[in-house]
Amino acid sequence: MTTVAKATSGLLTESRFETAIEDLRTGLRAEFRSEFREQRAYMDQRLAELKSELYRYLWIQGGSIIVILSSLYMLAETWSRS
Repeated sequence: MTTVAKATSGLLTESRFETAIEDLRTGLRAEFRSEFREQRAYMDQRLAELKSELYRYLWIQGGSIIVILSSLYMLAETWSRS
């Protein structure tokens, strides 16, 4: 095999190697993006659930405060009449 043939075959192999590396990078990027989208969707869903729970808790607490204040007001009225 001549020197030119060896050099040419080496270049082709190196070119194939670079192509394989680039294909691998492209595949990994696509996989990473897909996984990132899935994680983002999960986190968005979980955040929506947490917000819903927080609002429910706040409504319950607000209702409890109103009941307590109403009861105290009634007691104060009753005591002031006596």
